[in-house]
Amino acid sequence: MKIIKAAGGLLVAGVCLIVGLGNSAATTYLPTTDKPVPQIVPVSISTPAPTPNKAPKAAVGKLMPPRLDMTFGASNFEFRWLAVTDATHYRLYENPDGISGYTQVGDDIVAGDANQFALPVAMGSQNWDNASYLLEACNRWTCESSNQINTRDVLLQAAGYF
Repeated sequence: MKIIKAAGGLLVAGVCLIVGLGNSAATTYLPTTDKPVPQIVPVSISTPAPTPNKAPKAAVGKLMPPRLDMTFGASNFEFRWLAVTDATHYRLYENPDGISGYTQVGDDIVAGDANQFALPVAMGSQNWDNASYLLEACNRWTCESSNQINTRDVLLQAAGYF
């Protein structure tokens, strides 16, 4: 194999080397000569198609965190929140004792269906003093968590201590 140094690149004997000249043409170096033989060859530059499952730039931005409110009903906790722009669904999470961590309560709540959720409770079934809840607002690409609500504070308000 014969290697020839040519202007703008190397020429390997038996191989055609194309050196770009901007966006619209290229010079071709032929393997049979030591000198470039200028030829104008149209060069097509294409943009790759967008990758599926990647969000457009505007949609990747963070969602605003939801603001969760909770009241105590006759036999349930009632959760309410304002709609979050660009959220497609919400998830309510419970930490039953303040130690074990959060797990999702029920299914995803579709945005637009309701901005509230009623959770039936049995007063003796849990350590309500340390339990807490939070809400996530989500879309296809991200989720954003709300403030945490401690059930003790809500129960004390319901009993008239605040």
